[in-house]
Amino acid sequence: AVEDRKAKELKLLENTLHVELGSEKQERREVEQLMMKQIEEKLNSLHADVHADLRRRDLESSQRTSELSRNLDALSHRIDQTRSISEERLSKLSDVLKEEVTRLTSILSLEKQMRETTEVTMFKMLEDMCTKLQKEIDVERKERERSEASILKLLEDTCAKAESGR
Repeated sequence: AVEDRKAKELKLLENTLHVELGSEKQERREVEQLMMKQIEEKLNSLHADVHADLRRRDLESSQRTSELSRNLDALSHRIDQTRSISEERLSKLSDVLKEEVTRLTSILSLEKQMRETTEVTMFKMLEDMCTKLQKEIDVERKERERSEASILKLLEDTCAKAESGR
C-alpha cells in the first residue's frame, strides 16, 4: 500500500510536472511569439523610419539640387548680362575714344596748317620788309652819294673860286 501510494504520488507528481512543463512550454512559446511580434514591429517601425528618412533626404536633396540649379541659372544669366553690358560699354567707350582721337587729330591738323600758313605769311612779310629796307637803303645811298657829290662839287667850286680869287 505504501508502494501504491508512492507510485500514485509519483504518478501524480509526474503528471503535475508534465502539466507544469507543458504550461511552461506554452508560456515560453507565447513569450517568444510576443517577443518576435515586438521585434518584428520594432524592425518594421525602424524600416519605415529609415525609408521615410531616405525619402525625406531624397526630397531635400532634390530640392537643394533644384535650388542650386536655379541659382546657377540665375548667376549664369547675371554673368551674361554683366558681360553684355561690359561689352556694350567698352564698345561705346571705344567709339567715344575714336571720335575724340579723330577730333584731336583734326584740331592738330588745323593748328599745323594755321601755323604753316602763319609761318609762310611771316616769312613773306620779312622778305617784303627786307626788300623794302634794301630799296630804302639803296635810295638813301644814292641820295647820300648825290649829296656827297653835290657837296664835293660845291667844295671843289668853292676851292676853285678861292684859288682863282687869290
